[in-house]
Formats: sequence, structure tokens, C-alpha cells
Amino acid sequence: MTSVFFNANLFPENPDDPSADAVRNTRASLKRVLQSHQADVMVVQRHDIRRPESEGGGFEVRYWSPVNSPVLNPDGSLAYIIHRVENVTEFILLKQQASRNQS
Repeated sequence: MTSVFFNANLFPENPDDPSADAVRNTRASLKRVLQSHQADVMVVQRHDIRRPESEGGGFEVRYWSPVNSPVLNPDGSLAYIIHRVENVTEFILLKQQASRNQS
């Protein structure tokens, strides 16, 4: 039996960003891994993080490069999914700045 634990409330979307879709995209990626038992490399996701009230509150822009990888039991059934993310915010912001400078 496979149980799924995914709680979007742990990592809430930025309520001020109507295009925020990282949680929905992550859920879809996890479902693909559940069905295919193959790794799913997601496109870079913007998912802002909440700043502590002591730092002014609100959200801080962040970009992430996520990969969801299955861990299989000896019989080929799914045991776990490893969700790995790399913070690529600096790279994306530098790329955006370079694009603006070329305009």
C-alpha cells in the first residue's frame, strides 16, 4: 500500500501572486512519479517564501529547480518519493537582469 503525504499548507503560495502555481505543479509531478515509477524533473518553479515578521513579513521571491525521484521496493512497487529542490534564485535573477540590460 502506498500512502501519500503532501500538505500544501506547509509551504503556502504567495497570496499576492495570482499566478502562483508551484504547489499545483509539485502535486502533479508527484502524481506522475506515482503512476510511472520514473523520476520527474520539473521546470524551474517560482515559489516565494514567507519572511518572518521580525524581518518585515511578506514574501521573498525564490526560484527552485525540483526533481521527484522514486525509490522502489525489490518487487518494483513504489516505496518512497524523494523530493529534491535546489535554490536557483540567484541564477534566475542574474539571467533576468542580463535580459533587461540587453533590451
